[in-house]
Amino acid sequence: MRKSILKYILIVLILGTTHIFSAQPIIIDHSCCDLTKIPENFIVQAKQNFRIAYGHTSHGSQIVTGMTLLQSQLYNFGTSSGQLYFRDNGIPGASDLGNPDRITWAIATRNLLKNNTNNINMIIWSWCGQANTTEQNIQIYLDSMSSLEKDFPNVKFIYMTGHLYPPGSGGCVDGNNNLRNEQIRNYCRNNGKILFDFADIESYDPDGIYFLDRCADDACNYYNSQGNLIGNWAVEWCNAHPGQCGDCSCAHSHCLNCQQKGKAFWWMMARIAGWDGVPGSTVAIPTLKGPAINSVDDDGSVKFEWNAVNNATEYNIQISEDNSFSVIIHNQWTSSLEVTVSNLELGKMFYWKVKAKTENVTGDWSSVNSFITRIATPVCEFPIDNEKIDGTDVLLQWQTVPNASEYEVQVSEQTNFNVLVDSYKGNNLRFIPSGLQLGKKYYWKVRSANSLITSYWSTASSFECLANEQNKITLNTENYDFGTTQVGSHITHPFTIYNIGTTVVEISDIRITGPGASVFLVVEDNIQASIPPNDSMQFNIKFLPDNTGDYNASVNITNSSFNNPLILNISGSAIPSTDVNDNFVNQYFDFKCSPNPANTEITLNINIKQKGLNNFDISIFDNNGKEYSKIHLQDLQTWNNLIKIDLTSFPSGVYYLTIKTHGNLFALPVILVK
Repeated sequence: MRKSILKYILIVLILGTTHIFSAQPIIIDHSCCDLTKIPENFIVQAKQNFRIAYGHTSHGSQIVTGMTLLQSQLYNFGTSSGQLYFRDNGIPGASDLGNPDRITWAIATRNLLKNNTNNINMIIWSWCGQANTTEQNIQIYLDSMSSLEKDFPNVKFIYMTGHLYPPGSGGCVDGNNNLRNEQIRNYCRNNGKILFDFADIESYDPDGIYFLDRCADDACNYYNSQGNLIGNWAVEWCNAHPGQCGDCSCAHSHCLNCQQKGKAFWWMMARIAGWDGVPGSTVAIPTLKGPAINSVDDDGSVKFEWNAVNNATEYNIQISEDNSFSVIIHNQWTSSLEVTVSNLELGKMFYWKVKAKTENVTGDWSSVNSFITRIATPVCEFPIDNEKIDGTDVLLQWQTVPNASEYEVQVSEQTNFNVLVDSYKGNNLRFIPSGLQLGKKYYWKVRSANSLITSYWSTASSFECLANEQNKITLNTENYDFGTTQVGSHITHPFTIYNIGTTVVEISDIRITGPGASVFLVVEDNIQASIPPNDSMQFNIKFLPDNTGDYNASVNITNSSFNNPLILNISGSAIPSTDVNDNFVNQYFDFKCSPNPANTEITLNINIKQKGLNNFDISIFDNNGKEYSKIHLQDLQTWNNLIKIDLTSFPSGVYYLTIKTHGNLFALPVILVK
């Protein structure tokens, strides 16, 4: 470990001493403790731009205590949005500039910045007594700082002097502690560094009275030439200025000392943010209000607003299409705090900034905000709204939009476009949708886009697909009901296809589909045919049910000249057969019902001729095959089995009474008159 430390010191001495800053130094001392002189906009900029990691022990905590004492809406710090990003004790691996040794802090800093997950761009370390050391040890500190600056040029490194010591311990003007602090000061002045002069701040009271010549220490005590305690400048100043000293627990010192260092810290933030440190020598920078960063404007007419700057007489606003403002598209001076700019090009990102001017001085530019103008919405050109179009080959066309790189189209049967028939996304200005059907109405809309923004959808336009007059065919009916027939019977009905177009239509297939397709039959063996213009073709469909019930099916008529088939919807009902097996009845049993026609009741008389025929199922169906009554009979006597059936709830009409026994079915029509 000792060899590694010696090797590190040697590298720091070689690299650190060769790196000289040419910039002007920033020295933060006892004269930098008046917050009223700091332009607020520089504090705002510091909070926006700086991300600080601070390493310290007890003496270094005085700065944090003072900043905490000053907490306000403007002077706030922490790690939350809107605060100065400040990670207290945020450099793991070391405690301060001398603990555990004189270089571990530098190693810990390198490790943090090499894996800079928090985007730290400012490093601060403080002493806790170790600055009262040898000239060589202070040089190690200075060279280590310089080496870090060389290796991490985008990070600000804050140098610091050590706290004061009492007489007899290296304190006083001619003591070693002040000599080492002066060594740090001279280095920072000569090499353009940023120095937080911890020792100088506690050498003066707020009125600028010097106490180091009286051997002031870190507790704000001061002594005579014999080293005897005379008083405490902080206590004395606070007693003389009631209400101006805060109440806090300040490590090793009086709260006023912490308060002064907190004020000096914010002064340093403003200086690093660009303030020259001379009150009134600069014009504050306007704070931009709107449009907000990356906001979207809908029509190219944008209202720009910013906050007022004290003593400003004019403001200059510039707008550009690039953040370097190489091409200015709008440059205007105004005494107002707002400007409206119209006719900005749509579908682009713009950048804007503002600076203020007093009678004699022009300030710096504000931060740059950006916004986007929404790209224009395309206009549907063809087909015109509510147009009726022959066929299903529909060309959708829309107007071009400046700065658009892509268009999106949606086609639907619904005005809310919840279910799409087809869609398109690409850079063409035309689109032919698929999946369209004749006789239907469709809605379509289009929007434009580029890499920045998407437009609003256009107003939906509609069109309707009609049959092409050159290939137009039709049926003599679209729906046909075969009515009611008995099971085992059949009904045949003719249908006619008319060609009302101007060209020959080729019929390629007639096919029956649907749940009841099995009981319907196309009679023709060959249904392929050519139908000349103004001519027709006839075909027959047979309804031959094999069981009772209602049947529905569809006849699909396809042709080679038309995209979609003609559809014929057919239906029919089947009731039980009324055929009677005479041999069976005459030989084994006979039956009859009376009265017929009936009104409220019928009586069924069954005579059994064959022994063993004693189980019967009796049902009554209406003309549509609906079963109204069902009776099971068993253990009947041989003659005159009379069964009464109540018809009170039955409506008038024709019914069928059926008797089923041993696998045979017999039916008898019954007429009911109310």
